[in-house]
Amino acid sequence: LIAMLLAFVFAIITALVRSSPILMGIEILLVTFFFSMFVVYGQRATGVGNAAVLIMILTMDNPAQSDDVLLHAAYILAGGLFYFILSLSLYRIRPYRTAQRALGECIREVANYLSIRADFYNCKTNLETDYRRMVTQQIFVNEKQDLVREVFFKTRKIVNESTDASRKLVFTFVETVDLFEDVTASYYDYKSLRKTYGDSGALGLIHDTLKKLVNELHAIGIAIQTNTSFERGFDYDEEIKTLKAKIDAITLAEGINKVVLIRIVVNIRNLLNGISSIEQYFTTGIKRKRSGVDHSHFVTHQRLDPKIFLNNLNIQSDAFRHAIRVCAASVVGYFVIQLMPYGNHSYWVLLTIAFIIKPAFSLTKQRNIERIIGTVVGGAIGVAALLLVDNKTALFIIMVLFMLATYTFMRLNYLAMVLCVTPYVFILFSFIGSEFRVIAWERLLDTLIGCAIAFAASYLLFPSWEREQLKNHMRDILQANMLYLQKIIKALSGHPVNVIEYKVARKEVYLHSANLSAAFQRMLS
Repeated sequence: LIAMLLAFVFAIITALVRSSPILMGIEILLVTFFFSMFVVYGQRATGVGNAAVLIMILTMDNPAQSDDVLLHAAYILAGGLFYFILSLSLYRIRPYRTAQRALGECIREVANYLSIRADFYNCKTNLETDYRRMVTQQIFVNEKQDLVREVFFKTRKIVNESTDASRKLVFTFVETVDLFEDVTASYYDYKSLRKTYGDSGALGLIHDTLKKLVNELHAIGIAIQTNTSFERGFDYDEEIKTLKAKIDAITLAEGINKVVLIRIVVNIRNLLNGISSIEQYFTTGIKRKRSGVDHSHFVTHQRLDPKIFLNNLNIQSDAFRHAIRVCAASVVGYFVIQLMPYGNHSYWVLLTIAFIIKPAFSLTKQRNIERIIGTVVGGAIGVAALLLVDNKTALFIIMVLFMLATYTFMRLNYLAMVLCVTPYVFILFSFIGSEFRVIAWERLLDTLIGCAIAFAASYLLFPSWEREQLKNHMRDILQANMLYLQKIIKALSGHPVNVIEYKVARKEVYLHSANLSAAFQRMLS
């Protein structure tokens, strides 16, 4: 609702001042700076700020007539209200669908992590590459777990666990987190393992069994996402018995020590028990009790305190430096397109700048590369479709498919989103009478100009290097590990440990570990 109100207000303001380049430049300066500072309040507030900036940019080049300014803004507000009502209606009809999709996706990311860990037992893979893949995937798992917590524990019907469906979702997520902990906790000297057992064939058996577990988790995740039934792909008890028997036979024939291999088999049995617990999601007729957990401990709460905003208005603040970069680049971009008038869609330059610049230089660089690649490849696909397909109905179907793909990948993969939105825009403009070759040239040129300005601003104006953040991340992970180990030591020494405190400490370890890994990977890139 706040986003819709801001969109309505800035649609009016922009439509009134757009005829004056000076006033428009001042508005761009103030709006981009103010709303870029919203990063201090987290992702949701940043999204609200981005909506206001987006409406300003779209309105500045496509205004209503002066007599229709209020009508133009009212249409924007009506569109927002329509989507708001539609979303609420769908939620009322199927209140758990978003949660199911988030949970299923989380389980599948855990499956991908287990698949990478399985490759450690494959002597044909490179261990260094596997380690890098594992670190990257751990970041993805942490992001999906945070998303599930956000969806679950800020949804009243789920957090209250008032129905069997809500209790089932919470129970399954808790079991998924426990399973992930079991996977990460089991660690061996894989180089030594390959050297000792590489020629025996035992590691290959372990690898194949783990891949079966991966397939089971993927099947469970898909079944939860699609709200369908699930059937086991194999007998878990029989699989463990067969694996143990084969390993016993190999170690007896080769005359090698089997202690480590038996430990691995025990770990696999524990993972299968965890998967069996997750499978209870599909079991009907069992009465699930409320967890009795205060879920507020597992969600990050961000206070909308004006003092936070004011305290960050200094050059030492990362948010302040980011806001300076965004507003400076946006103002430069605006006056560049004023000096180089061409086409009717020069606002694409500002769109590129506003949504490419990120607080960290490495993220801006990555977005630049993805934006250019996506625009070029997507543009080529769009031009090819328009040249080769004459049938308007077929073109319309292609456009709808690209539109659906655009919104599908919007929060998942920026490169794929840009690659899909470019041909969607080309085909859309061809339907409203624009020459697609001109549109293609404008889109490419505007993207290159916007990317160049965004890159220059991120590199020259108070650049934020990842190495500067590593000390903070290392401090956070050390403190989190210390607190987590204190809980474990307390439990092992026989003292009572609050389960909530233990799980919160564990969550903090995963969170800060993922943050450190992500920062390190960005620094290397």
